[in-house]
Amino acid sequence: RNSLIGMLLLSHATVFYGYKENLAGGAAVSVMVLAFTASNFWMRGNDPEWVDHKKAVGSGLSDVWDLFVMPFLFSMTGSKVVASKIFNSTFFPKALACWVVSNAARMLAISYTPFGLNFSWKERLFITIGYRAKATVQSALASAALDKVTAKIAASPAGLTADLIRDRNRATDVQNMAIFYVMWSAPIVAIFVTKMGPRLLNRE
Repeated sequence: RNSLIGMLLLSHATVFYGYKENLAGGAAVSVMVLAFTASNFWMRGNDPEWVDHKKAVGSGLSDVWDLFVMPFLFSMTGSKVVASKIFNSTFFPKALACWVVSNAARMLAISYTPFGLNFSWKERLFITIGYRAKATVQSALASAALDKVTAKIAASPAGLTADLIRDRNRATDVQNMAIFYVMWSAPIVAIFVTKMGPRLLNRE
């Protein structure tokens, strides 16, 4: 329990410090490095006690994500959804085309990663489709561009100029595209993993 609390506090402190110093991306990478380093130290030597300790911390972090972080994150993203701006004849066809092409490229790249690892074709299929989901990052960063443009508009002495209007429209498209991706990718992959996982993967 102490390790779980320590991991959460240190991760939060790293992220907030990164934002303070305008190093948000570096802070996110630092949190991943922290988790990777801790995991490797716990697994060193395959000591059963430390392996169980790692599993306990991982289970605790998973519970925190499932019960608190994920509902809050997706609720914040969902509050920004304006259906009329996504499901219209101008935006929807372009968004759907981007979604199809990007998913095809992503699945093609993922399909090559398991080669040489002695996975069966069923396991490779599960990896290819299961790892295709994109939701967390899109939810967290969906409004980042629009927030920056809004701040620029608020600080502009000339008010809302033509350039700022153009930037605001582009940022809105970025936000809507991120939300569109979450709306389609997350449910499809969640259903696939839940329904097809037991059929494609071997139980151990």
